[in-house]
Amino acid sequence: MTDPCEFAELVKQAFIDPIRSVLIVDDQYPTWEETLNDRRPEAAQDAELQALSLAKKWRTDPESPASIIAQFRKQKPALVIDIHDATAPQPDMGEDPARALAPDHLHQSDLLILDYNLEGSSTGVPGILARSYLGSILRNQHFNLVVVHTEEPDLQAVFFDCILSLHKPCSAEFDDKQQDLISALEEKMDDWADDEKFNPKDLESYLDVGSYLNLRHPRNSQSNTFGQYMRPSGEAAGPLSTLAKWADELDLKGAERKAFALWAIKEFEKNKRELLSDTPFDGLSWSSEEGRLWLRTGRGFVTFVKKEEVDLLAELQESLIAWQPTPSRLLSSKLRHEITCNGVEAEDRSLSKKHVFAHFYDQVRNANSEQERAILQRDQLRRQVEALAFQIEDSIADFGEKIHNSDEASGRTYHSHYGVDLEKGGEANKALHHFNSYVSTLPIKPGADQLDCGHIFKIDNDWWVCATPACDLQPGQNSIAFVGHSQNLRPFTALKLQQIAENHSPDINSGEYCFVETPLGTIQCLGLRSPNGDAEGNADKATWRTFIAKGGGRFTDRRLELLVPKLTNDGIEPNEKTATVLGKLRYEYALNYVQKVGASVTRIGLGYAS
Repeated sequence: MTDPCEFAELVKQAFIDPIRSVLIVDDQYPTWEETLNDRRPEAAQDAELQALSLAKKWRTDPESPASIIAQFRKQKPALVIDIHDATAPQPDMGEDPARALAPDHLHQSDLLILDYNLEGSSTGVPGILARSYLGSILRNQHFNLVVVHTEEPDLQAVFFDCILSLHKPCSAEFDDKQQDLISALEEKMDDWADDEKFNPKDLESYLDVGSYLNLRHPRNSQSNTFGQYMRPSGEAAGPLSTLAKWADELDLKGAERKAFALWAIKEFEKNKRELLSDTPFDGLSWSSEEGRLWLRTGRGFVTFVKKEEVDLLAELQESLIAWQPTPSRLLSSKLRHEITCNGVEAEDRSLSKKHVFAHFYDQVRNANSEQERAILQRDQLRRQVEALAFQIEDSIADFGEKIHNSDEASGRTYHSHYGVDLEKGGEANKALHHFNSYVSTLPIKPGADQLDCGHIFKIDNDWWVCATPACDLQPGQNSIAFVGHSQNLRPFTALKLQQIAENHSPDINSGEYCFVETPLGTIQCLGLRSPNGDAEGNADKATWRTFIAKGGGRFTDRRLELLVPKLTNDGIEPNEKTATVLGKLRYEYALNYVQKVGASVTRIGLGYAS
């Protein structure tokens, strides 16, 4: 049994130990460019760069940057360090440095130390360049760790401004009805202002930044927040409870009370427009509990510290602990680290089988089309990923055991990090539905894809699953079901599925059911048996059809163009339909439905009397 370790040690192994490089973005640190420029003959120096360098604080007080750099150098192994001065002359910066693209190396470091006090004070909007950089790195394709380092006296104000800069105004999503409510109320507000009963400038006393961000926090649903706000006078709660007191003073009820909240949000966002973003950031969440200020998105984790704090890695680790990453996220981070450390060796062992890959590339170069080559490449990629995972899975399993033992030693508390209470029936059912979908179904990728065995799609209100083996769907293969050959038309067999209201059937493991996530995020249970037990959909009498996919089976953004042949007295009608592809079964689940089609056409004893 692996000895249990503290949660802090798990966080360190998952997030801190993998750090290999750090980039410091600070206008008071010496850069390579200015250091080398300083040693050139005076006639060869960049005068602008030299003047910038001579004005920096490190020239008279080098201790602060030296101590920061030293802490990264003393790591085992020592970290690779680079320094970027955001205020130095940059190529293609143009007249507005805040609009300059973040330099490329911002996207190539494991850890970013970002000075908040770059050139903000001179623009009248402190931190504008730092927030621009922050938004840029939180849009890239990597998971970034960021420490925002600041001399600003009010650290929470910096924190709030950065969160605001990652939000798109919610008033931009107000529909026409909501806008009409606001307009109608604003006409009355003008009369109230004339009578000195109302001053819109008082808004900041009733809806401050903290309340607004509480309103936008992902833990608070809009419907619940407005429900708490709309309670009778004196009973309001939630993020808009202070605003509700103002509404009570104005004696607002019903539609006018709701319109007042919408107006307040819109007005607040208008006053903060220079901070807010034009695009939302997926997965944005944040916390300031126990003095730890952090935010995260799907692309990064950011913590906020004052420059008087010297041990930045320790500050980062404490904020990561406050975030309380789930056991699953710890494992995922550890997996990335293992791939980085051991992936090359595992890859080399796999690729050393030269005859295998020579044959594979021979298939690629002899493919008949780009589409066929893409399918071959994806198929090979899946095999290589599986081989790589097989080589590193033992170390990941060992780390998983560390997490479990640590959880046991701490009193089994890590499950709470998921924010899901499985003691509640509704939450337990939702978890069950989503788990079943996860183990059986893959999501649909954006963009273009190729129809494959196991793709689940809808035609009108009917659900179907493609039950033709993958080898018969690849371009260049012989046509099935019809005589002749076509590069554009691809026949395939699909099995009809029935919507099932619940997935608590005692025969849930019978192989008749699958689960797909709809675009709304709900999970639909599908099965061969109809909900009312009708013959159609019975496991032994599966309903299947032959469809014809257009475009060689390619579809884009879930839209699959089909022909649905229909028999008539005189021939066949090739009805055109647009199917919506909603998911793809994992291979073993898809194969199960292929077998169901085979079973439905191989029944014996058709002449028996029952």
